[in-house]
Amino acid sequence: MAYNNVVFGLAPYGDYWRKMRKMVVSEVLSQQRVEMIVHIRASEFRASVKELYDGIITGKRFSPNHEEGVQFQAVVRKLFELMGAFVLADFIPYLNYFTTRIPS
Repeated sequence: MAYNNVVFGLAPYGDYWRKMRKMVVSEVLSQQRVEMIVHIRASEFRASVKELYDGIITGKRFSPNHEEGVQFQAVVRKLFELMGAFVLADFIPYLNYFTTRIPS
């Protein structure tokens, strides 16, 4: 989803964004393309869950006051805070134009 050092999902709303969205929806996310790669998505999902389970959930055990365990809890807590944060520009794409421009 990136081209010429620009990531489509992070691009400001404008001509580039509209063209990329059209291309992504018609080529990458078409029903036929999604059905062609459903087995790959399922395999990647299983591998990701297994890696998460083996590496984080059961891979390490922390005592209640262990320094690394406390840091891990803080990072996970911050992650969930950011995932649930309300960003007005996500709902009104026009605002992205103003937040991504650097004043001269």
